[in-house]
Amino acid sequence: MRKPPQKPTSLRPKGISITLPKPTLITDSMEQKPYSFKSFRKWFSGMERRKLAAGDYSIAGLEEMVVVPGRPLCGRVSAWANLISRPW
Repeated sequence: MRKPPQKPTSLRPKGISITLPKPTLITDSMEQKPYSFKSFRKWFSGMERRKLAAGDYSIAGLEEMVVVPGRPLCGRVSAWANLISRPW
């Protein structure tokens, strides 16, 4: 498994420097059997457990844009396939 970056990620598109801090992972408080992210703790600045309007997992500040359903693997694969096949 890749190791997390030691410091925030910096991007330099067209000479402009953008620093991306580590995100905070949110797990829905209604999730009965949440996934254990122990292996990924260093990838996040923190982990919270609170009520989400949609999905079971999200990123703090992006709850309305980043939604991950907590389904079995086959359910997740079909959800991503449907998302990818959508005409934008």
